[in-house]
Amino acid sequence: MATSFDFHRPLRFEQEFEVWLRIAAMTKKTIRYGCLLTDGASDPVKIATGSLTIACVRRLPNHTMTAIEIPADIASRFQVASDVEA
Repeated sequence: MATSFDFHRPLRFEQEFEVWLRIAAMTKKTIRYGCLLTDGASDPVKIATGSLTIACVRRLPNHTMTAIEIPADIASRFQVASDVEA
């Protein structure tokens, strides 16, 4: 798993903001999301951009986590967004 963000404006304590997630890429075991944080105004101001990669894992009792393929019935519910850079 990995996360990376670039902040363009500061967030203040108790400031409300919106998080937009789009699937940027998928492999058999991972999903990478493109992220955008805005101030939620009618003319939104970009606060941050970034990416978040997650992996499908299995953990058996007394074992470490192991990456596994995303089950087909779950993977079929997702699609890569056309408006996100890969």
